[in-house]
Amino acid sequence: MRWRDRFLFCAEAIYKAQAKTGEIKGHYLNATAGTCKEMIKRAICARELGAPIVMHDYLTGGFTANTTLAHYCRDNGLLLHIYGAMHIVIDRQKNHGMHFRVLAKVLRLSGGDHIHADTVDSEVEEIILSTNSGQIGILPNHAPIATAVDIGILRIRLNNQWLTMALMGGFARIGNNSK
Repeated sequence: MRWRDRFLFCAEAIYKAQAKTGEIKGHYLNATAGTCKEMIKRAICARELGAPIVMHDYLTGGFTANTTLAHYCRDNGLLLHIYGAMHIVIDRQKNHGMHFRVLAKVLRLSGGDHIHADTVDSEVEEIILSTNSGQIGILPNHAPIATAVDIGILRIRLNNQWLTMALMGGFARIGNNSK
């Protein structure tokens, strides 16, 4: 039952931070579990604590569990954030696997409201992404930015090579240059 202690700890911290700052705070409570029954129990607890969103690791839980949780979330007013801790073993292999765009579409069809694609934690030379107000480019020494992301392509130039990923909507937060 350690998960329940973590959920309670996070909920308490969120409510304290909101009371202190007057700002809305949040955290994705991880409902991933060994069985669908246990996963739904965690989602019920998250909903009772007032969480608007739960997270599920589709590689640990599987697609059927993901769809089961998605149905519960949809029926009970929760959003489902899909996380794939090891998705690169599926979508970054040059000789086998599937493109992340295909994987993202399958996960959306499975019921996810948004998908954790990945984070880049190194010196990036340039980022180009599609936003609701058009395509934007971000260069070194930029101001921090948070923006709504539209369906489109994300391009990241890293080590003088371009990486391309599919965007299925959501939000992007790009910090300043400090680590």
